[in-house]
Amino acid sequence: MTDDVIQQMVAHYKECHQSQRLDVTTAMDRSNGLQLKLAAAYARYSCDNSSPTSIVDQMVNCLHKADAEGRFIPWEFIFTDYSVSGLDSGRRGYLNCKELINAPEKPIDTVYIDDFTRASRDSLEWWKLGWFCKRRCLRMIGASDGFDLSSPNWDIFITIYGLLSRLFI
Repeated sequence: MTDDVIQQMVAHYKECHQSQRLDVTTAMDRSNGLQLKLAAAYARYSCDNSSPTSIVDQMVNCLHKADAEGRFIPWEFIFTDYSVSGLDSGRRGYLNCKELINAPEKPIDTVYIDDFTRASRDSLEWWKLGWFCKRRCLRMIGASDGFDLSSPNWDIFITIYGLLSRLFI
């Protein structure tokens, strides 16, 4: 790992995630030789008073959970939103993640979120995201909170998480 490689990675990450261009094929091509299933991860913190390092903490939890489940999260499939409210469903990282979920190539089978409240603070948006993943036959896993969209009680958990999340608003 050299400074040049790191700078290239940073520039590529910014290009992928600050624009509206999602690079699905490059990540799939680079990961083709792996014997692991591909996944995505989403992290968010909400305000200027929050710590930006919380994104790193969330990602570490997601990466560990993915590794434990035999999945690989390519660089291009890590989505983040910094200082953006969970009530805003137009967040760039969130929209890019939803675009990947709906990609015709279906490059992933799982979306990891550290805890489900990071996806949104809006219960209706949770239901939409859950339905979106269910429709695409994708798993959604909470790395820290144990949420699992494939659980038979997923709808009860979304309701409970929604109620608890509203208390933080």
